[in-house]
Amino acid sequence: MKRRHLLTATLALPLMGRTAFAEDADAQRRKRWESLPTEDKQKLLARWQKFKNLSPEQRQKLKAIHQRFQSLSPEQREKIQKNIKRWSQLSDEAKLQLRERFRQFKKLTPEQKQRFLDRASRVRNMSPQDRQLWRQRQQMRRSR
Repeated sequence: MKRRHLLTATLALPLMGRTAFAEDADAQRRKRWESLPTEDKQKLLARWQKFKNLSPEQRQKLKAIHQRFQSLSPEQREKIQKNIKRWSQLSDEAKLQLRERFRQFKKLTPEQKQRFLDRASRVRNMSPQDRQLWRQRQQMRRSR
C-alpha cells in the first residue's frame, strides 16, 4: 500500500511543479499587464480581438510566424523590428512604390535577381558620397 502512494506521489510531483510554475507565470503576466499604460492595454486588446476573429488557418499561420521570429537571434529580431518601424513611417505612396518594385523583382529570373542583389550590395557598401553620386547618375539615366 505504501508503495502505491509513493508511486502516485512520485508521478504527481512533476504535475504539481508545473501547476506552481503556471501559477507563477500567470502572476508575472498579470503584473506585466497591470504595469502597462492604458493606451497599450487598449491596443493589445484590439489586436487580441482581431486575432480571435481570424480563421483557424490564419491563426496557425500567425503562430508559425511568431515561433520563427522567436527562434531568431536577438540581433535578427532587432533588425526586423527596426525595418517594421521604418516601414510604418513611410508614406502610403512610398509603400505603393516599394510594393510595385517588389512585384517586379519577383518576376525576374534567378540570374536577374542575383545581378540585382549583387549591384545592391555594391551600392550598400559605397561611401555616402559615392552613393549620392550613383543615385544622381541613375536619375539622369531615367530622365533621358
